[in-house]
Amino acid sequence: MQKEKYISIGKITKAIGLKGYVKVLVLTDFPERYSDLGKARLYSEKEDRLLTNSHTGKDEFIVNDVIFERDFVKIQFRDFEDINLTGSLIGCIIVIDESERKELEDGRYYFYEMVGMDIINEGKKIGRLETIENYGAQDLLKIRLDENNKEVLIPFIEDFIKNVDTKERKVYIEVIDGMLS
Repeated sequence: MQKEKYISIGKITKAIGLKGYVKVLVLTDFPERYSDLGKARLYSEKEDRLLTNSHTGKDEFIVNDVIFERDFVKIQFRDFEDINLTGSLIGCIIVIDESERKELEDGRYYFYEMVGMDIINEGKKIGRLETIENYGAQDLLKIRLDENNKEVLIPFIEDFIKNVDTKERKVYIEVIDGMLS
């Protein structure tokens, strides 16, 4: 599978009830996309591949029903309408083709597009963005510093992040003393 071709929009965490519903942790800023999902591709991190639907032989799973809960989504897939059939789906990532992603307004960007960007502070490249984390309070840029190969976390807020240039692949930051040490 070409991982860069797909975007994660959810993770199946467990079975719910006897009728084959699964709990999905939403990994997208557009949870409404589940309303008209229709079909889904499921990626197994453990097997490093798209799952094949054993009933159809295809890598697509037809969505029968979607129920929105406060903090998650419940999904039932066709041919998996029984709790005993959902075991192979637990832990899988729901992915969409990159061409199916929502278009953003100018000046907005997807976090995954930022990974690997150069980090610029006071006009000088100081490192590279490894990933974006969230431990509950806010998003944090995880940066690998060029100088000492150390990882640092910078809050993704306007006080510190001054500009994200997707064309030049650079994130311009302005940090306070001691933040990078």
